[in-house]
Amino acid sequence: MLQRLLILLACLCTATSWAASLSTPSGLTTQASLYGEPGKGLALVFIHGKGSDPDKPDYQALYAKLNAAGYAVVAPRMPWAGEHWTGTLAQAMEVVDAAVALAAQSGGRVVVGGHSYGGMAAILYRPADPPTAVVGRFMLAPAGMIDLARKSQDAVAPAVAQAKQMLAEGRGDETARFSVTNVGKANRTFTDTLIATPAVLLSYHDAATFPGTHAALGQIRQPVFWAVGERDPLPYNRRALFERLPANDRSTYLELPGGHVDMLEHAAEPLTAWLGTLGAP
Repeated sequence: MLQRLLILLACLCTATSWAASLSTPSGLTTQASLYGEPGKGLALVFIHGKGSDPDKPDYQALYAKLNAAGYAVVAPRMPWAGEHWTGTLAQAMEVVDAAVALAAQSGGRVVVGGHSYGGMAAILYRPADPPTAVVGRFMLAPAGMIDLARKSQDAVAPAVAQAKQMLAEGRGDETARFSVTNVGKANRTFTDTLIATPAVLLSYHDAATFPGTHAALGQIRQPVFWAVGERDPLPYNRRALFERLPANDRSTYLELPGGHVDMLEHAAEPLTAWLGTLGAP
């Protein structure tokens, strides 16, 4: 698959980052921001949260601290950025594949991870067969594992029914507005609008077809850094879920000050300390 990925680099000539265009086998094209120079030592692929974007200030502050510690960051714009969702969960995994290939150029090692929905993606991304360049994963306040969240399943049930009705009516190529739940700053839980085709909506929100989170965790063999905010309102993303991972002496679980989003303010120091434990390949 990686041989088919087209990675077209374009310089933005800014002081802080470069831009990359990522194209995937299914034809989805997106962008990534590059902070630092990938391919020299250990680089991170950072996957942003639901409805967000890779360059929001909370993330840039974290990237700056990671760069200062010597780690480059590749931050792809995922299909779930903003309210217009452009690809399925399977296509999102292709985007991560492309970002990993970019981060690993010149033979560098890669750690894949992200925040909230990005943490979910880090769990589901090729758990049994990651690229050889991937030497670790990190999950910051992982969320979006619909198979584990009964309240979320109930909340998105009307949207799932709407999407399935559109498919039954032969309207699978149409986009529509769907109401889904989200968690923001100050742990605010709210109803979000998602504009997508039925197939895109269902790939993330239909618990019957969503990849099994527990099964994916059980297949991961790389060391994992897992951190949640002490005040994160999500009930299912804590130690009990972390312990579904196979035992690994270099895996770490932490509860940091803050909630679902502001825990990011406290993540850089323990994350960089953990990255330092990965050592040589």
